[in-house]
Amino acid sequence: MSVLPPVFNELFEKHGQCEIIDKLEKTLRNFDPNQTIGMGACIILRDKYGRLVLVQQSIGPEHWFFVCGKNEDGESLEETTIREASEEIGCRVRVTGLHHIGHHYCVVKVVKHSLYYGAALFAEIVSGVPKVYLEEISSVATFRQLPENFLPGHKKYYQNI
Repeated sequence: MSVLPPVFNELFEKHGQCEIIDKLEKTLRNFDPNQTIGMGACIILRDKYGRLVLVQQSIGPEHWFFVCGKNEDGESLEETTIREASEEIGCRVRVTGLHHIGHHYCVVKVVKHSLYYGAALFAEIVSGVPKVYLEEISSVATFRQLPENFLPGHKKYYQNI
């Protein structure tokens, strides 16, 4: 794995070190890793009863996954987490920890290729009740454990939650 961008140092200082997972098993041979580098956050969010809060995307409603999104310019990954929870499910959240950092390859609309760093952060709801707040989300639900139809290929990274 390449050297992590400095934005992760703030997370390590606040929450300690975590597992770093290299998910680059499907990278194209001729891909230039300097082409595009993106960052984002996935929120391992629990409600006041300890249940996981998961969403289904409108473009792929058959699978459940965490609230997540891309980092905006000048935003810390904790700020990304807080903003995405507010935008997608209408809840204010507080980041409580760091699960892992993943480094993987993305293909968007078959033409845009990029390397992507994602932080999986633990969070709890400070206020609000999770519900659909954005067109890209079709459903919000709570689960005691990861459902069988959790996003394929990702469940293996979250076995310990």
